[in-house]
Amino acid sequence: MKRIGGIFTDFLIFLLLIICFAYAALTIRGIQPYVVISGSMEPEIPVGSVCLVDTKTPYNEICVNDIISFEKGKDKTVTHRVVSVTREGIATKGDANKTGDGITTTESNYRGKTIAAIPYAGYAVFFLKSFPGKILIAAAVCGTALAGCAAYGKTGQKQRRKEHANG
Repeated sequence: MKRIGGIFTDFLIFLLLIICFAYAALTIRGIQPYVVISGSMEPEIPVGSVCLVDTKTPYNEICVNDIISFEKGKDKTVTHRVVSVTREGIATKGDANKTGDGITTTESNYRGKTIAAIPYAGYAVFFLKSFPGKILIAAAVCGTALAGCAAYGKTGQKQRRKEHANG
């Protein structure tokens, strides 16, 4: 049973490192994750998905049928499909919406092009940002640290016994 705890601790640490490295690599590459909170892009992008938006895709490379993210008002990011590109800007519409957004996306409010969507991953993000999720994260970190300390302590005791027996 103690060995299973060590394997579980190692797995959690490995998983945490993978997540941290992946997030850092995406950030360095200019990929910004956004969580979808409305059904305007269903069925292509379901509610609760995480969209990976390439913020380094130039505005002037956007074409009809691309899915882009843009700011709509203060503190609201929208991810919709491009329906037309004109000199005035880019017109968008959610796949599930009957009408267009009624605003023009320009270089000033353009955020990037959606390159992938991970269905339902946003629910995990929402949970981890909630109070119970934060408690779970804190408990996992503390439990992993305590398990690591306990494993190190037992290894150290075995080593000291071995040295004592030989010395």
